[in-house]
Amino acid sequence: MADGSATTKADWTSDQEPRWCPGCGDYSILTAMQLMLPDMDVRPENTVFISGIGCAARFPYYMNTYGMHSIHGRAPAIATGIAVARPDLDVWVITGAALKLQKEGKAVSGCILRHLNPFPKNLEGLLKSFKKVLIPEMNRGQLAMLIRSKYLVDADSFTKVQGLPFYSEELQDRVDQILEEL
Repeated sequence: MADGSATTKADWTSDQEPRWCPGCGDYSILTAMQLMLPDMDVRPENTVFISGIGCAARFPYYMNTYGMHSIHGRAPAIATGIAVARPDLDVWVITGAALKLQKEGKAVSGCILRHLNPFPKNLEGLLKSFKKVLIPEMNRGQLAMLIRSKYLVDADSFTKVQGLPFYSEELQDRVDQILEEL
């Protein structure tokens, strides 16, 4: 690979185990990138991924490239600086839907559940601190059903069962719809 030969998914995959919720769309995005990059005539040693905060921000850890997990709202500025200073590098920015909504002044938060059985001890208090809880799931809404039955919170199940990840715009549109209803 270092000799300029073709790359494979393995060349783009780090030794870090992804830590996202089961069924999270970030897995699909990560895999898609690792499968797509070998076809783009780019090299891992010439590629940088910059992320902000939140679940999607773990992305650079899972790529066998240069990367940086930056701070809230700074990923585009940092990526621009790298691209200007090093035009020979391929620079990518990874962000999530919550960050975009927060930049628009919307009061939203994100949460990751690493363990579902048992649920975290502080989950009930956390969930009840919000007027509405949106649970995007790439299944038929099993987690939302469990959350509603165990904690009696108004959890909105947003499901997608098409074998495709959620797009940020889909989540943003759903959050905007919920905020208009409140």
